[in-house]
Amino acid sequence: MATVTVQPKGKCWYSVISYKDETGKWRNKMQTTGLTIKGNKKRAEKIASKRLAEFHEPKPIDTENPLLTDYLKSWLPFIEYRVERSTFVGYESTVNSILIPYFAPKYIHLKDLTLKDIQLFYDDMQRSTRGKKGNPPRATTIRRYHAVLHKALEHAIKLDLIPYNPADRVDLPKKEQVIHNTFTEEQLRNLNELLGEEEIGPLIQFTSVYGTRRSESCGMRWCAVDFEQNLLTINHTVVSVKGKNGKKELVKKDRTKNSSSYRTFPLTPEIRALFLALKKIQDDNRKLFGRGYNEEDSDYIFVDTLGNLINPDYLTSAYKRLLDKYDLPKVTLHEIRHTVATLLLKHRVPMKYLQSYLGHSDFSTTANFYAHVCSDDVKEELSDIMTNIIAGETK
Repeated sequence: MATVTVQPKGKCWYSVISYKDETGKWRNKMQTTGLTIKGNKKRAEKIASKRLAEFHEPKPIDTENPLLTDYLKSWLPFIEYRVERSTFVGYESTVNSILIPYFAPKYIHLKDLTLKDIQLFYDDMQRSTRGKKGNPPRATTIRRYHAVLHKALEHAIKLDLIPYNPADRVDLPKKEQVIHNTFTEEQLRNLNELLGEEEIGPLIQFTSVYGTRRSESCGMRWCAVDFEQNLLTINHTVVSVKGKNGKKELVKKDRTKNSSSYRTFPLTPEIRALFLALKKIQDDNRKLFGRGYNEEDSDYIFVDTLGNLINPDYLTSAYKRLLDKYDLPKVTLHEIRHTVATLLLKHRVPMKYLQSYLGHSDFSTTANFYAHVCSDDVKEELSDIMTNIIAGETK
């Protein structure tokens, strides 16, 4: 049971509440009473007694049936080194910013969590103002909350804490149909011509040919280019994630998003010439700046004048500024990848080949994203056939 005393510190009396935390360890909560030491001890004791009466002593953690919020806190250290750093940052944010604040006031124990509790959580989120500009969160956001909670509960099953996952049968908001902006062939050519002399121009040109992800483009290294065989390999990525101190940091990985993302491309004559030109520029800058040149990033292809790797976040912001500078269509950096896919499909590239080109692990991912492109082309052909039938121009 918690106890309270008053102690002098500096010129004032302080109340000190001693209590056991959730793990059974003794803790002290010290607060100033605002009263000076001389002649105020009894008044300080009265304030301390009132604070003790209002104090809610933490309930000890039941290791067999902890509070859901305590379980989620314990799950984070377990999952931290079992997923990519960028993935963990997302998990941590969802647990600490969404799940714990919502479930903490409800005091629901893990074994007592029901489908109804979880369904109410999703429904409350849909009615909340947690989204942009005070709107409800998007369906994809709520589905992301679900993915984290579901994964945490799956681990609880493995620990024999719960017999089944109560999140299995919830009704989630329907996925929104996302329509991506893309460049036309002429606009894509214009983009590359205008950005050719800009610092990020070569990187945009590379992305425009191979439809690579931002992390893959920034992670291109000289060791992944075979000039003799005219081949390049996507085998390394660079991502920007929030570190434990809250600041962004670069994570360089000798692996890709998934095994299918590890892929080899032919080195086109244009990209070969681009790479050779960049290599000469880097050699010249290395001689020009001497010790001021960053040799740590020397194997990366896309670097600035001083040899510093082009940061993915900087790439995105610089690209946005250039769109405004040249009054170009508002197509995001990632939508260049969608542009590549759309144009390839319009040129009759089979969907299966496109899956390999983009590095999707699942054919359904490619098909779901780009089925509308094929559908539009088919509809155009069918409508032409019907027009000809009505005009009597078919057999």
